[in-house]
Amino acid sequence: MKDIEHSGEMEKKKREFIKKLESITPREFFRFLNEKNVTVVCPGCGLKDTQITATTGKLNLQQLLDGEKGEEFMTYFRLEPGHPGDSDANYYYKSFCENCGYITMHAVTPVLNWLGSQKNQEGSGDE
Repeated sequence: MKDIEHSGEMEKKKREFIKKLESITPREFFRFLNEKNVTVVCPGCGLKDTQITATTGKLNLQQLLDGEKGEEFMTYFRLEPGHPGDSDANYYYKSFCENCGYITMHAVTPVLNWLGSQKNQEGSGDE
């Protein structure tokens, strides 16, 4: 019985984590990259402004029927571990150079932590 309860708790945590990932907008992600001084120059070929980063649109049926645009969030990827289990360390954002195909990856956890600290700072400024 404890295994079922543990499994249910793990699934709940995973759903909450995925919900957080689906809340990260491209604008927030690029603010993070800018804050961390990530360059727009490709490390592979040296060209500037050729990085493409995948985003995903989230649209429910009612929004579609109403002709609305859905919410856009950063596409996240997951590495499949070689052992059972999962970790936030397995999730990342990916960009690639449109010219040479060089791939860069950014772990999701630093992005989530940075955004959390930004929201905390904004919240403390209201008091």
